[in-house]
Amino acid sequence: MPPLLEIRDLHLTMATRDGPVQVLNGVALRIARGEIWGLVGESGCGKTLTGLSVARLVPCPPAQYPAGEVRLDGEDLMALSEPRMRALRGRRIGMILQDPATSLNPTMRIGDQLADVALAAARHDPALLGPGPARTAARALAATMLDRVGIASARQRLSAWPHEFSGGMRQRVLIAMALIGAPDLLIADEPTSALDLPVQAQILALMQGMAADRGLGMILITHSMGVVARACSHVAVMYAGSIVETGPVVEVLDRPAHPYTRALMAAVPGRHTPRGTLSALPGTVPDLLAPPPAVASRPAAPGRPPPAAPPGPRCAPLARAMPSPAPMRTGPPMADPPLLELRGVSRLYRPRRSLLARSPEVVALDGVNLRIARGESLGIVGESGAGKSTLTRVILRLERPDAGQILYRGADVARFGPGALRAFRARVQIVFQDPQAALNPRMTAEEIVTEPMLVHRDTVGLDRRGRRARVAELIETVGLRPDHLRRFPHELSGGQRQRIGIARALAAGPELLLLDEPTSALDVSAQAQVLNLLIELQDRLGVGYLFISHDLAVVRYLCDRIALIRQGRLVEEGPAAQIFDAPRTAFARRLIDATPDLGVPLRSAGRTAGTD
Repeated sequence: MPPLLEIRDLHLTMATRDGPVQVLNGVALRIARGEIWGLVGESGCGKTLTGLSVARLVPCPPAQYPAGEVRLDGEDLMALSEPRMRALRGRRIGMILQDPATSLNPTMRIGDQLADVALAAARHDPALLGPGPARTAARALAATMLDRVGIASARQRLSAWPHEFSGGMRQRVLIAMALIGAPDLLIADEPTSALDLPVQAQILALMQGMAADRGLGMILITHSMGVVARACSHVAVMYAGSIVETGPVVEVLDRPAHPYTRALMAAVPGRHTPRGTLSALPGTVPDLLAPPPAVASRPAAPGRPPPAAPPGPRCAPLARAMPSPAPMRTGPPMADPPLLELRGVSRLYRPRRSLLARSPEVVALDGVNLRIARGESLGIVGESGAGKSTLTRVILRLERPDAGQILYRGADVARFGPGALRAFRARVQIVFQDPQAALNPRMTAEEIVTEPMLVHRDTVGLDRRGRRARVAELIETVGLRPDHLRRFPHELSGGQRQRIGIARALAAGPELLLLDEPTSALDVSAQAQVLNLLIELQDRLGVGYLFISHDLAVVRYLCDRIALIRQGRLVEEGPAAQIFDAPRTAFARRLIDATPDLGVPLRSAGRTAGTD
C-alpha cells in the first residue's frame, strides 16, 4: 500500500530581484495514514513552503519546481490541473494557514465562512451533512466544530464577525474550518501558537483522535518542541531548505543525532530551566542567495553512532561545542517604588444595540491591581480572551478604562496632556502580538525601526547619522542581517517580522516594554536569542517588562513575578517559583499541568517510539 503522502526529492527555486533563490533542496517525506509528523526548524528554513507546496499554493511564477514529486495516495499532485487541485483542497487536503487575521474573510460572518466550506466538501461527500436542508445542516456542523475546538456558546458565535474574536479564537476558527470537511491530509502551519495551554491541549487531543479514528495524516509545522512532544508520532528537522534529521519523535527528541537538532533542543526552556542558562544558536540563518554546502541528513535509528559534523556556517561550530548560555541575573530590589501601578482597573465593551436583541456587556478587565518596579519582569498569563491584550491597550491609553487608575511614576496617566502622553509613550513601548498587522507594509525594515526615533526625536536626541547607527545596532541585537533592512514586511518570515517589531520597540530607549506574545511567532533558536536579549537589556539598561504569554515555561524563565488572569480578573499573583512550586488555585494548577516539560525524557514520561 502506498503512503498517504510521499514527497520525493522536491526542489523549489524562487525568482527575486537579487537573483534566483533555492528555498527547498531535495525535501523527502513519507507519511502514512494516522501519522502526525512535526516539521520543525528555524524561521526561513522552508517549513511553510514545504506545506504550501503539498497543497500547490505557491504561485508559479515567481516560483519554479525544477525537480521532485508530491504524491497523494500515489497520485502526483504536481501533474494535476488547477481545477483538479481546487477540488482536492478542503475535501482531501485541509490547510491551516499561519496568520488567522489574513486567512478569514473580514466581510463574512464566522458561521457563513464555516458553512461554505462544509457545503463545498459535501458536493463530493453528501454523507458529510446528512438529510435535511443543506445550509441548515452546514450551520449545525459549523456549530459542532466550533464547540469541539473550545469556543463557548458556539451556536451564538456563528453570527460573529472575525474582528470580534481574539487572535486565539480566530486561530480556533481556522482549525474548525480545516477539519469540517473531514480531509485525509491536514497541513497545519503553527495551528496552536496563538492558543493558551489548556485549549492547545484540547486541540491537539482532537487532532490525535481524528488521526487514530479516521486515519487522518498530518504535517504539523511548528516552532514548539513541546507541541511536537505532546502530539506527534514522527518529526522532521529542517535547516536551510533541507531535511537534516527524521524519525520517531521519542528517538529524535530524546537522542538527537544531528548537531543542529541538539542545538534546537538546548534552546527550549523547560518548567524548571534556571534563568540565564538558555542556549541560543550562534549567528543567523544562512542567506539562501549564497547557500551553505549540502547538509547531510541524519535519520534516527536505535543504537546509531554520533554523526560527523555536517558542513555549513552554523552546524559545524555546533558539532564542536554547544553555544554559551546567557549570564545569570538577579531580580530587581523588591523595595523599589513602582514604575507603573494599576489600581482597580476595569474595562467594559458595550456592543451596539440591535432592534431585535441586545447583547450583554463584555467585561474585559474587572478590578485589576498590579505593580511593576523599574527593571522588573512581570508575566501575565491567562486563557485566550481573558483580557491580557486589553490590559496593554489600556495602559498605553489607546483605550480608556471604565474604572480605576493607571499611575506612571506616581502620576495619573488619564491626566496627561498631549506632550506628557507622547513622552510617556516613548518610555513605555509595546511589541504587538501580530507582526504582520503591526508593521507598515509600505515601509522597509529600516524605515520601520527608524520611525520611533523620528516620532520621539525630542526624547531620543539623535541626528540622522546617529539614528542609522542605532538601527544597525538594533538589527544586530535582535539577530538579523544588515541586508534585512532593505526588505519589506512581506519579504520576511513571521519570526523575522517579530524581531523587527522588537527592534522598533527598543528604538526610543524605553524603560518599560509591554510585550504581547512576543515569542509566539519565533522558532526556538530566535526565542532563546530574544529571551536572553531581554535579560541582557534588563541588566544593562534597567528596562522593565510586562510580558504576556501563553507559554508558562517561557514566563518562568524570564519573569520575576507571574500574575494569572481569568475572565478579566486577577486570580493569583506571586514570585515565579511560588506559582510553579506551590500554586494556590485550581486555575494555576491546570495551566501548569498543561505545560510540557522537555527537561524530562519522553521515554520516562510514558511515550514510546512511533506512538502518539
